[in-house]
Amino acid sequence: NYGVYVSNETLPDTITEWEGSAVCINPKDGLGLSNTTSVRGFQAFFISYTLPISVIRGEEFVVVVSVFSYVDAALPVTVNLEQPKGFVVTSDSTKGDICVQPNTSNSIRLKLKATTVGNVNITVRAETASSSQVCGNSPVYPSYARDAITQSFEVEAEGFPSENVHSILFCPTDKPNNTFTANYHLSLPNDVVPDSARAYIDVTGNVLGPAIRNLNSLVSLPTGCGEQNMVKFTPNYLVLDYLSDIGKLTDDIKSTAIHNLNTGYQRELNFCREMAPFHFILTRNAKGEKTRQAGKQMVFSPDVGNLDTGIQGGLNVYKNEGAITAYVAISLLISKYQDNSVIMRARTCLSNNPASSPYETFLYSYTEALAGDYSEAQKRIDDIKPRVITKDGIEYYRNPNGTKSINVETAAYAVLSNLQVGNSKQDVLPLVRYLTSNLNPQGGFYSTQDTCVGLHALSNFAMLVYKDPVDIKVSITGGIQEVVQ
Repeated sequence: NYGVYVSNETLPDTITEWEGSAVCINPKDGLGLSNTTSVRGFQAFFISYTLPISVIRGEEFVVVVSVFSYVDAALPVTVNLEQPKGFVVTSDSTKGDICVQPNTSNSIRLKLKATTVGNVNITVRAETASSSQVCGNSPVYPSYARDAITQSFEVEAEGFPSENVHSILFCPTDKPNNTFTANYHLSLPNDVVPDSARAYIDVTGNVLGPAIRNLNSLVSLPTGCGEQNMVKFTPNYLVLDYLSDIGKLTDDIKSTAIHNLNTGYQRELNFCREMAPFHFILTRNAKGEKTRQAGKQMVFSPDVGNLDTGIQGGLNVYKNEGAITAYVAISLLISKYQDNSVIMRARTCLSNNPASSPYETFLYSYTEALAGDYSEAQKRIDDIKPRVITKDGIEYYRNPNGTKSINVETAAYAVLSNLQVGNSKQDVLPLVRYLTSNLNPQGGFYSTQDTCVGLHALSNFAMLVYKDPVDIKVSITGGIQEVVQ
């Protein structure tokens, strides 16, 4: 007997060999097995090209399209670039014929110029040419074949990027009908590059939300020096501490933060100096809990044997003796340093060097609060209160010859001082509003130092006011208004 079974299948383009065998059953002869046979699926050729990650509008660039042959005969191929939207072709033509020799590759270069900002698709198609003239007298592949690829990339606007951020902290339950409304007027400068303006609205139920999402890019600064390296360290342990305390620490955030802590720790070891030696305290078990505890100790724990020398070295370098003493004392107090005589000498130094600015006042106040002298800390807070600037529910302090960065640090130390002495969230809310109004899109501030101190203050406030998630409805309306003069 003779049996036939036919199955029509479409083989994939990938070069793959498929093996199979047949099984037959006959009432008389029983079971029969055939020998294994195979069929090889392949594509006569395929194309490949690489695009830049991005280009600037108006920039001319070259797309090199390569054709790879898998046949034992010459391949006359026509390569065609579909006229992409947002580009002009500066080559002589959008297509060209090339000959690909057996089992080799050949390429064609196409020149483009970007004309539109945004994400753009580029499609390249290739097929065996209708004429074999391009291959001369070489034997050519007799069958028809084709391939196509579409890729996308970004066309960026010319000019230099500039960002303006409007940020506001609000609580809907404090408003009538539990509804908060904010209006923003978005104006553009006269020299804005056409088609480059964009606006984003981000609503989060957590003052640390932007920082949590952008642990790797809180401040747009080059890294390398010891201070800038701290932005890789301090905010990460603050986020770990906060999310752990509220029970919201995820594995992804934990992994990212611990990686940043390890990286920052290794880099900071390059900046130990004899004038002010310190030891890093960093131990970590398999789950990473110890890393966060080390970070909570403010990273630096001075060498006990050289402690006094280290402090005096700082006093000799910096003209503001009280401020540098307060810095060191805060670090010692948070790291639970046990030598009270050192803390007492530091506090005496603060008394002998009166604060000359709001910044120094709150730095001193925070030191006294950490030392447990709440009355002295509160006295400093009350003494500086007449210099507060109040506007639209926001409070802040302006320092003589101070920058925005210094004013952010001042507000941060004001929050930390008030919370440490036990003042209520309502007492610090106007200061917190000022801090959040200065956040950059990544969740940091202007520099390394103000980002570290500012996020420390926000994390302490966030732990104080945290509540389980509630349902919030957000409605956004807007439009473009043309002003005619």
